[in-house]
Amino acid sequence: MITLIQELKSKRQKNDNKRLCFVSRKCQARNAMVRFVVGNDNFILPDIEERLPGRGLWIFADRETISCAVEKRLFTWAAKQPVKVDSKLIDIVESLLKRRCLDTLSLARRLSLTITDNIKVRHIMETGAPGLLLEAVESTECAKAHLRSIVGSRSVISCLTKADFIKIFGRQDVLYTFVKSTSPINCLANKLLRDATRLNGVCLKKV
Repeated sequence: MITLIQELKSKRQKNDNKRLCFVSRKCQARNAMVRFVVGNDNFILPDIEERLPGRGLWIFADRETISCAVEKRLFTWAAKQPVKVDSKLIDIVESLLKRRCLDTLSLARRLSLTITDNIKVRHIMETGAPGLLLEAVESTECAKAHLRSIVGSRSVISCLTKADFIKIFGRQDVLYTFVKSTSPINCLANKLLRDATRLNGVCLKKV
């Protein structure tokens, strides 16, 4: 009986980690998606923190996919009612995700969980310490290759700019920061990884 209950609980947890993207009609990992709800006056609202009341409308965190939902008026179909959609919804999502990433990175800095000195970043990665490497989009390919050669199985995110790092660290020379992992529960590195990955999917790529 205990085994059966454990199996059912495991299945519920597994299903809870996936959502159906109403654009692609494919189940995706919840961590890779953006939730929307119908708000006041029937406006579609992005629910980045997944706390707003109402039935969630889930879309894969991809700029083309969300833009498709706006252009083809798929939100009305998904919500099963007339809704209003801001023509710049994708830019709003991008802005909200970036703000969330910067807030988390700022908190990590205040908790002394970030390392920005290149030599120290390299050293801590060589020791095998768990964490997340953030690199500014302006970083050169040569510099990226230098650190990525020792990154191992850790995640590397490149969706924030040098200007973003200046806002957080108040210095002009920061192109990399290593965010140390702590407890798996409420780990800022994990939170930052999820939001930065979604941001990378929805941001307008610079050519």
